[in-house]
Amino acid sequence: MNTRHTSKLLVLLFLLCTSFFIVSQAEAKTVSVKEIIKTQQITENGVISLADTKNTPELTQQTQGSWAIATNPLFMETDTLKQNPKKEEIFSVNPSSAYTFTQNYTSTKSVTPENARLVITDNRVTDFSPGVAGVRVDVRKTTLALLRSLKEESSTSPIIGFSEQPDVTLADTNNLGISEFISGGLSNFSNSSKNRRTNIDVGMRKLRGVLVAPGELLSFDKYLGDVTAEDGFKPEIVIKADGLKPELGGGICQVSSTLFRAVMQSGMPINTRKNHAFSVSHYFPAGTDATVYSPYTDLKFTNDTPNYVLIWPYFVNDHILAFDLYGTRDSREVIVDEPLQWDRKPDGSLKASWTRHVTNNGVTRDDTLKSNYLPPALFKKEEKFVPAAPEVTPTPSPTPTSTPTPTTSPSR
Repeated sequence: MNTRHTSKLLVLLFLLCTSFFIVSQAEAKTVSVKEIIKTQQITENGVISLADTKNTPELTQQTQGSWAIATNPLFMETDTLKQNPKKEEIFSVNPSSAYTFTQNYTSTKSVTPENARLVITDNRVTDFSPGVAGVRVDVRKTTLALLRSLKEESSTSPIIGFSEQPDVTLADTNNLGISEFISGGLSNFSNSSKNRRTNIDVGMRKLRGVLVAPGELLSFDKYLGDVTAEDGFKPEIVIKADGLKPELGGGICQVSSTLFRAVMQSGMPINTRKNHAFSVSHYFPAGTDATVYSPYTDLKFTNDTPNYVLIWPYFVNDHILAFDLYGTRDSREVIVDEPLQWDRKPDGSLKASWTRHVTNNGVTRDDTLKSNYLPPALFKKEEKFVPAAPEVTPTPSPTPTSTPTPTTSPSR
């Protein structure tokens, strides 16, 4: 194929991407990086709102007497108080009443441990649960905290508990080094059409359960495969150089963008990533999207950890997609900055960048991925669905870390 023909082909296919939902920059909501990446979940036991004690006469401040109780241990689980003259506290609330109130208030706060599951079929995880560590409320310590909070007239009092590990942890289920949550990404696909939601679901399942070996370069397009009606993909609006057109698979970029956000948080090297032709509200904030269109545009990253990494996507609810990555954490620390936008024009064009700082063995690497978005008005909408014709794969070009201007190759 000659150079002129190749260039023409690239321009005609230009940045095919997911179905869109455009809003003006003035209407674009602000999205914090904390809303699009997930960090390791820390169990919190919560608090007791002391406003909830006002309808409990036994816990209102008393004037006709006081109670001296030992604080270590607080008291027996009966009405008989265990005195300890070496360490006593005086309260104007009956501790037995406080203990009963705490028992009732926290009866639903405990969490039962749940065993982990990981089933591998044909080198892919087909059934998975990371397990759940249990939390049991320590009624004695929580009661003592409540008594002190009532004494100090605080607004809340902490619920104190201790964790209980399940009988089967994630590390017990495999010998691949998949033992804990590494990182995760989130995206919001509100206002998506029925077809777009179908495509997101089908595309997400193409990546569910993928195991990335140590040192492996993962290609999103490899696991996505051919985008066909037989696989369940529906026609939906995509962005091409000559306009917005319905095509099979519109919406897949929601999947690749969410995975991209998870990988950013993990600190693993991102080898290939490109932004959409213009800023699309499904991927706010600008600079955090990753478009794909096989075989021209791909998302690639390398597992540089010593163990396997499991990719496990799911729907949090009817409009939030999540990608969780599991493996074994190493010594690296990752800080992801808020994405930056600048050179914003009235026509909707702008530039953006997203930076992370990865520190490992005392050495910090700063990764900045850049994006350049064109005016949305350049792309006219066409309603008629026309199946995409087979295209000849152009000669691949190098894939730098920074995103080039989005006129160099197509994408889905």
